[in-house]
Amino acid sequence: MIGTTELMIILGVAALIFGSSKLPSIAKDVGKALGEVNKAEKELEKIKSDFTSEIQSSIQDPIQSSIQSTIDSATGLEQDMVSEEESSEPDEIEEFPEPGSDHEPDIEDKIKGEAVKYIGSKFKSKIFR
Repeated sequence: MIGTTELMIILGVAALIFGSSKLPSIAKDVGKALGEVNKAEKELEKIKSDFTSEIQSSIQDPIQSSIQSTIDSATGLEQDMVSEEESSEPDEIEEFPEPGSDHEPDIEDKIKGEAVKYIGSKFKSKIFR
């Protein structure tokens, strides 16, 4: 900022150079010029902000729509998976008899016998290679 003393010196030099009669018209012209400069500066700032917002929207809109479509497809896949899980759940759960209950002992013996045969054959095949 220009202080009071600097302003007085500038006005004194201007009065000596241009004369006191021309000083009001010069001040008027300088004021008009400063007003035009401020007006042009505001207009440039508006053009800059319009241009920036246009660029941002041209870049941001495709990216945002791509992200939204990805989110929508992921949500759709999640819903499909949930509905598949719900449809794949059995309606009736088969209950197995507890050990020591009244189930057929001959089936249990058959299973044990088959298991012993299978394990024995695997054991023999590894030993006698």
